Amino acid sequence: MKNRTVLAATVLASTLVAIPALAQNSDVCLRMRDIQNTRVIDSSTLVATDRLRNEYTVRMNGTCTGLTTNAQPLMFRPISELSCLRRGDRVSYSMPGEPLNISIFGSSGQSTCFVGSVTAGAPS
Repeated sequence: MKNRTVLAATVLASTLVAIPALAQNSDVCLRMRDIQNTRVIDSSTLVATDRLRNEYTVRMNGTCTGLTTNAQPLMFRPISELSCLRRGDRVSYSMPGEPLNISIFGSSGQSTCFVGSVTAGAPS
């Protein structure tokens, strides 16, 4: 009986420690309208800063050809400006020397990549 109580307490304590870490990553909501600045880290990672100067790491779903510090402007294409940026949303950008043909309904002549994940904080 004593062993079961100790085991149950250990499992409960482990679960309580793990829940905040899981919630922190899954509850991140970076709204399109709140993005104030972006910076490309590498061809598959960028950092977005919101109005409150919180940083978010946006990892692409694979490597994005031409996504460099010179790729501008970065255009996020979530379902709506009120929705959170999430896996599967598009990021469009122009490579240096390409014309900037940007429209509200999609990119014309821009390169496109897809978001793999969004997490709170700058990449480590």
